[in-house]
Amino acid sequence: MSNEDSAGIFKKSRSDQLINYYLYKYPVVLDDISDEHQKISKVKNHIRTVLKEYIERLCSMNIEVNEDGKEYVLFVHKMQQDGVEEDTCSLVCQQELQDKGVAAETYSYVFDRQAKIMGFKVSDAAYTQKNIVELLTDVMHEASFFGFEQQHLDEELKKLDSSIKEFEEGTATTYTMEEVWEHLGFEREERDETADELRHAITRAVVEYDQYQKKKELEAIL
Repeated sequence: MSNEDSAGIFKKSRSDQLINYYLYKYPVVLDDISDEHQKISKVKNHIRTVLKEYIERLCSMNIEVNEDGKEYVLFVHKMQQDGVEEDTCSLVCQQELQDKGVAAETYSYVFDRQAKIMGFKVSDAAYTQKNIVELLTDVMHEASFFGFEQQHLDEELKKLDSSIKEFEEGTATTYTMEEVWEHLGFEREERDETADELRHAITRAVVEYDQYQKKKELEAIL
């Protein structure tokens, strides 16, 4: 286990290294460029300034304690993405990990407040520490999913609560796959059972691989 929170790790890291890797993973897409070189240079400088201020704000935040009183741990593990092995970051509850071992659930944190995310612990397992820049840039991305200052978070939380309520009350509108295809104007392909079976086998293998890699890192945290 690690006793250091993500805010502490951010403070010890080089912001220029994080910004470079962040822009590598999540490049800025520019459309309708009239003066290409001037606009690209201007936007790159602007986004670097925004990211630098974002990192500084994360480092200076007053950390919020989780309402449930539990501690959560961030860790890095391998996964398959479009046939390529990549690293990704996951979040696990420390108490659940101790109780359930590698069967503990992992969680998304895009809907959590940045001040709470900064209080998440960081695994001291070797693979996570080796890929700490990967973890921090993942945190930067997830914590800004609804804006660098989470300016759209409250609105999205209301939408989420409304969707959950509709689902629980049975008032949510659902569609069959055939209805979705018809709505999108796609013509459904004739079934090829052999191809379907092979696709399912690939999907199962990817899921099993991802679960194996995740459990391996969870064991390293225990």
